[in-house]
Amino acid sequence: MSRLEVVGLSVVKNEGDVIEAFVRHNLQYLDYLFVLDNGSIDETGKILLKLRQEGIPVWSFHDSVPAHVQSKKISCLLSSIQSLFRPNFAVFLDVDEFIRCPSRTEFTRLLSGIQHLQCGLVPLSTFVRTPSDNWSGHADVLRTFRYRRRLERPPYYKCILRTDGIPSLAVRVAFGSHSIMGSDGHVLPGEILSGCSLAHFPVRSVDQFTTRCLLGWTANLLRNPAARLSEEGYQKRDNFDRIIQSGGLSESELPTLSYQYAQDIHHPNWNEDVIRDPMDFQYEIRYPAAVPPPLIAIAKSLERIAINKPFDVEAWGSQLNEEIRAGFDDSCRMAAARVAAAEAACAEVEQVRRMEAARAAQAEAARAEIEQARRMEAARAAEAEAQAAHFRGELDKALASRSWKITRPLRDVNAWLQHQTRLWRTVFGKLKFDES
Repeated sequence: MSRLEVVGLSVVKNEGDVIEAFVRHNLQYLDYLFVLDNGSIDETGKILLKLRQEGIPVWSFHDSVPAHVQSKKISCLLSSIQSLFRPNFAVFLDVDEFIRCPSRTEFTRLLSGIQHLQCGLVPLSTFVRTPSDNWSGHADVLRTFRYRRRLERPPYYKCILRTDGIPSLAVRVAFGSHSIMGSDGHVLPGEILSGCSLAHFPVRSVDQFTTRCLLGWTANLLRNPAARLSEEGYQKRDNFDRIIQSGGLSESELPTLSYQYAQDIHHPNWNEDVIRDPMDFQYEIRYPAAVPPPLIAIAKSLERIAINKPFDVEAWGSQLNEEIRAGFDDSCRMAAARVAAAEAACAEVEQVRRMEAARAAQAEAARAEIEQARRMEAARAAEAEAQAAHFRGELDKALASRSWKITRPLRDVNAWLQHQTRLWRTVFGKLKFDES
C-alpha cells in the first residue's frame, strides 16, 4: 500500500458552508485527508466528491449512524488507515478547525519533535463575532471573521499522534480528540506544540449554530441517554436549552454566543477580551453552499434516526474497512489508467524527440560537409596565394638582378610612345579644325 507521511482524520456533519475551505486550507499541511460524513443532509457530501474528482487528496466515507459515537468511529478510522497506509503522523481535526503555522516546513519540524507513540497538543484559538461585524452576504463565511478571543478560559488542545508507520495500533481516541488512550487505558503522554495553533470557528451563523446545537445534542443523547448528567458536550446541551427556552436565536445574540462557546466567562468586554488577528487564507472557493434552514435539516435527520439500526462498532468498522479497501482498489485502477496514459504520452514525446534528433543529426552532417568544403576552398586559396607570392618573389629577384639592362630601355621606349601619342593627337586635332 502507499505510504503517507502526515494524514488528517475528521468526522463531519452538515458543514457545507466551510467543508471546501477546510479541505483546501488544511491540505497545505497534510498529505491526505480522510473524512467520515455522518449523514449530512446539505451539500457536504457532494462538495467532498467534487474535490476528490479534482484530484485533491481527500477521501470521504458515508456514515449513516446518527449517534455521536465519535470516539469509536474515529478510532476505527485510525486503525483502518494505519493498517493500509502506515502514516507517521495522524492529525485529528474537526471541520471548523484550521491549522495555523508559518509554513509546511515549520509544521513538519514541529511534528518531528513528537516522541514515538506520544501526542503533540495543538491549542485552539477561537474566532468570534463582534457587535461591529458585518457578515451577511459573503460567499466565504470564514473571511468575514477578524477577531479571536485573547485568552481561552479554559484552553483546549487537539491531538497529533506519532505512529512512525506502525501497521497495527491498540489505541482509543477520546471524545473530541483531546487525548488518546493506549492499550492499557492510560492517556498517552503529550507535549504542547508552540508555534502552531488551530483557528476555531464554531459559531458562524444563526442557522448553522441552531442546527449544530439541536442535532448535535440529539446525537449525544442517542449515544448516551444519560448525557445530560455528564459534562460531555455541555456547550451543545446549554445552547440546546437556550434555543428551546427562547424559541430561537437572533443575529444580535451571535457575538456573545461565539465568545461564550465552551468558556467559563459570561460577559465579554469587547475592548479587552478580543484581539484583531484575521486569517490569511490562500484558497479559492469553487463550490459555495448555503446553510439549509434548521427545520429542513432537523426533519431530514429525524427521518434517518427513525430508520436507524443500533450501532455495532465491529460491524461498522468492518464495513468501513471494506469500503476503504474497495475505494483504494478503485483508486489504484484509476492511478494505473493515468500512469498508462502518461506512459503513452511519454512514448509519443520520445518518438518525436527521436525524429527531431535524427533531423538534427542530418542537419549537423550537412553543416559538416559545408564546413569541409569551405576548408578545402580555403586551403586551395591559400595554396594559390602562396604560389602567387612565390612567383612575385621570383619576378622581383629577376628584375632586381637585371635592372641596369632592362629598366632603362623600357623607360626610353615608354617616353617615345608617349611623345608619338601627343604628336598624333595634335595632327588629328589640326585636321579636324581645317575641315570645319
